[in-house]
Amino acid sequence: MSDLVAELNQKRIKLLAIDFDQTLLTIHTGGMWKGGVAKLLEHVRPSVIQLIEAALLDPNSSIWVSIVTYSMQPWLIRELLNQAIPNGNTSRIIVRGNTPDWTRKGTSWQLGKEEHISSVVTELYNRSHAIIKPEHILLLDDDPKNVEIAKSFQHQAFQVDPDFTLDQFREYLATL
Repeated sequence: MSDLVAELNQKRIKLLAIDFDQTLLTIHTGGMWKGGVAKLLEHVRPSVIQLIEAALLDPNSSIWVSIVTYSMQPWLIRELLNQAIPNGNTSRIIVRGNTPDWTRKGTSWQLGKEEHISSVVTELYNRSHAIIKPEHILLLDDDPKNVEIAKSFQHQAFQVDPDFTLDQFREYLATL
């Protein structure tokens, strides 16, 4: 997995912004999961967890990780990450869901995940003085509209399909 981190670093990716439903997970929770973390763990996509672990655990990694989602349950996502990545420092993952603490009045679905990403970039600057330019952001999302919107904001973007593998992701990185 260190080869993937090295490739991301070489491509100057500083932020992995990962969608939750049908990207980190193989299912869609509808934004209000009621089945508990244990049941939700059954639907975690192992390849995405491996990618997150690699970014967190590789000593040469300068990559930040965020989960950007329309879900209103960031606490559930945080607990899921803690259980899915027991040996990683998941406190380094910023979870940005649609919660009142950051969502601006009039938030638009037409902007895809851009408000989420912007909020994460601002937090990283405030927290660590990290300067992350648009082209240094890579969104992984199952929604083709969100992928296209991200590209229009000059981000890199990869559409995750139901059969997502790390080999597909490696092939994508080779095209950047």
